[in-house]
Amino acid sequence: MQMSNFLPGNLKASTARMFCTLVTMFLATVSVAQAQQTASMSIINHNIKSGGRPQEAADSIVSLMETPPDKALVLVNEANYAREYFDLPHPAWHHIWPGSPHEGRGNAIFTRDAAATMLSSWVLAMEEPWTHNQPKDPRVYPVVKCQMVVSPWVQFHCVNVHFPTNRTGNGPARQESINRLIALSESKPDIPFIICGDFNMGATAARNSIADEIGGQLYSDASVDHIIVRPGKDVGFENVSVVKLGLLGSDHHAIRYNLTFVQLPDPSHVSDWTLY
Repeated sequence: MQMSNFLPGNLKASTARMFCTLVTMFLATVSVAQAQQTASMSIINHNIKSGGRPQEAADSIVSLMETPPDKALVLVNEANYAREYFDLPHPAWHHIWPGSPHEGRGNAIFTRDAAATMLSSWVLAMEEPWTHNQPKDPRVYPVVKCQMVVSPWVQFHCVNVHFPTNRTGNGPARQESINRLIALSESKPDIPFIICGDFNMGATAARNSIADEIGGQLYSDASVDHIIVRPGKDVGFENVSVVKLGLLGSDHHAIRYNLTFVQLPDPSHVSDWTLY
């Protein structure tokens, strides 16, 4: 004979409700725990303006790599002239830093081996020329796909950008950069997508023209240097903070972006529960 037969009806109902509440709380706790798995890394970006001071600029890149705390990526802009004075490969780091053309040497991405594995890399080459005191060739933006070493569930794409300046006649080149970045983001929806560098536009303009268009968030503590982060399907961003560092001989501050990834819950993974 079952013990439940001896329980009053109201006590049976109360016990059943309590049991259902506990199960609901347990499932909710499991979902929250899944959603709160996190991993952190930092990115340093700096427009080093190497023209006229290539050796000093090359030394500045090494300083960025050695600046504590440890970081996963270092992105540099205007590194064209510094490349000749920088020894490649740099110990414990992988890189994408085109040797030519001149515009291709401008932007570089370094990934620290202990923090992130560079799974693939390529360049996003623009086609529109532009001017700044003199005619300029189209911009070239390096792109990497990386996986975090300690938290391999985190993969992401990162693009290092340096937009043409906002001068008369440069509208088509600037719009091309916007369009190509939006298209690249749309073609890579599965994992987080990061755009970082010198946008040569204020935060509001970059947010309206790019971040909002790709479903991302913009973070900044500078006039033209920003980061845009867009979540993937299973991994998003819990927090992004911005720390302004020194000038290191440039008219731009080096900036450290501290990123915290969060593993998003998959609503399709629901356990089958049978209550007896």
